[in-house]
Amino acid sequence: ALQVADDAEGALASLCAAIGVVLAADRLIGGCDWIEASAPVHLEVPVDGGAPITAARFTVTLIYSTSDPLA
Repeated sequence: ALQVADDAEGALASLCAAIGVVLAADRLIGGCDWIEASAPVHLEVPVDGGAPITAARFTVTLIYSTSDPLA
């Protein structure tokens, strides 16, 4: 079972792990030929007058085939 942490860093790690679990469980989601995610890049987003927001950015690549690339 997926565990969720109490702190922001732990919660972000839990969220990234949950996304990874979903993608790994079905690499063909929605009829794709393959789905893959990059490693997350952790960020601190500044907020005027407040504490920074902990965030992560990652790329999800969807590979698929089509009979007509312009359709």
